[in-house]
Amino acid sequence: QYLRKVCLHSLAQIGDVSAEPVLAAAAAKAGYTYENTEATAAYLFLLNKLAVNGSTPLVTKKATALNQLKKPEQLHTRIAGLKLLTDIQGNKSTALLTGAMKDPDLKYREAALKFAAPYVNGQTNTAWLNTAKKSNNTVKAEIINMLAGKGDAAAYAPALELLRSNDATARAAVANAAAITGKSEAAPVLIALMNKAGKEEAVAVKNALLLLDSKTVAAPAAAALPT
Repeated sequence: QYLRKVCLHSLAQIGDVSAEPVLAAAAAKAGYTYENTEATAAYLFLLNKLAVNGSTPLVTKKATALNQLKKPEQLHTRIAGLKLLTDIQGNKSTALLTGAMKDPDLKYREAALKFAAPYVNGQTNTAWLNTAKKSNNTVKAEIINMLAGKGDAAAYAPALELLRSNDATARAAVANAAAITGKSEAAPVLIALMNKAGKEEAVAVKNALLLLDSKTVAAPAAAALPT
């Protein structure tokens, strides 16, 4: 196995397109999982190298197939396929990555959001906001947090919608995002939540309030005190 591993990695390092069928077969034999020969890792290394060297049609075809793998143990390979496609498509990858938010696997969605972050701007955020609207609260919160992490003020409206929902888990998940994007406007909403929040949600809301300027919090906090 060690000799096979060395041979596979040597082929990958050379980076010639002629090695693709050999490494593809080895990765398939390994079930596109990570095992002792590291065949899948060698195949992914080759595909990355081929993409850099301009063989994008071939790599796109192969990465698309990897991105469509279904078994849980193939998750890391699926994510690698998604990353290859994102790198190839660049700022045109929004449809690919918003589509990935339909996936049931949290780690896959997290990877898609991570890959999307460099390409979020005034043109692409509309697609992300539309995706959020069509998603369940869990996915909606994930998208809101990604947009808020980019400082996108447009994330405040959907964050506010979740803060006013009956979903305590979603409210806690977007508390920070609301504070980051809503700033002073978010303060009274967050303070009001403290009155009905459970233990975990209260911690999340408190942490979100700590992100705000103390002067911003003082007036709505005073107003919320019982008379």
